[in-house]
Amino acid sequence: MKKVFFSAAALMCGTMLFAQSNVSDVDQSGVSNDSDVFQQGANNDSDVDQYGSVPSNPNSGEANDSDVFQLGDLNKSKVKQAGDRNLGDVYQEGNRNNARIDQGVSAAEDNFAYTNQFGNRNKSVQIQRYDNNFGDIDQDGNRNVGRQNQNAVPNQSAGNTAYLTQAGNRNFSNQKQTGGDNFSDVDQIGNDNESRVFQVGINNSSIVDQIGNLNDSYVSQDGDDNVETTSQTGNSNVASTIQDGDQNDSTTLQLGDSNSSMVGQIGLSHLSDVYQSGNFNTSTVDQSGNTHMSDVDQIGDSNISIVIQND
Repeated sequence: MKKVFFSAAALMCGTMLFAQSNVSDVDQSGVSNDSDVFQQGANNDSDVDQYGSVPSNPNSGEANDSDVFQLGDLNKSKVKQAGDRNLGDVYQEGNRNNARIDQGVSAAEDNFAYTNQFGNRNKSVQIQRYDNNFGDIDQDGNRNVGRQNQNAVPNQSAGNTAYLTQAGNRNFSNQKQTGGDNFSDVDQIGNDNESRVFQVGINNSSIVDQIGNLNDSYVSQDGDDNVETTSQTGNSNVASTIQDGDQNDSTTLQLGDSNSSMVGQIGLSHLSDVYQSGNFNTSTVDQSGNTHMSDVDQIGDSNISIVIQND
């Protein structure tokens, strides 16, 4: 991704002198920080702050890297890097896009954040705390909103990983990760889809795919080693997965329109598979205790299933 960024920047740098009314503000405090800003168009705004946490230490705030490329009008980008060896890149092509990267409060290290925005009025926010987090947001369309909030454990512990791809209009995604080694991947293709992923603990994994319009997905993982996959193809489908415990596994596949799936797993090592193909199907799975297994297949329209398993 960074290679593509520099290729585009190299092509445009020869004409950036013709830009009008663009604003760029770069503040650097520390050693070997690097910031590159390219602006072409009118009324673009870029703000880059790179600094460390110890005012008496001239080496605090070391080797941070930020690249901002703005092509169009009225785009805004703000990158803040507080610590060492953080990387934040923003690419905006279109009008009125808004991107914010916030890495660290004081001594964050080795975080990576990438934002690519193609279209108009897209918004992205990436917040990374402590060390070794990786975030990527790709938006292609209009009025999409993406948020990533990653809070790892201090002192070079394992960070979190989040990917977001939005292709269409007015999609919304919120990914929040607290702990270490958590993984979240959200893909939204279509219009007006919504996804929310909340992960607290260690080594949780969530994959959400939404293809169509007006789909809604909610994922909450609280514990360790939980795995979840949600796939929605169609329109107006709703899926909720709540995992509270360790080593739970849930898969939800929805094909059609207006299907609803609710999965709740509380405890240890539960397994749930939900397959819905058709329209207006409803499934509820409630597992509490340890090592329960559920498989629900709904093919057709207006089917209803309720599964309750406990010790």
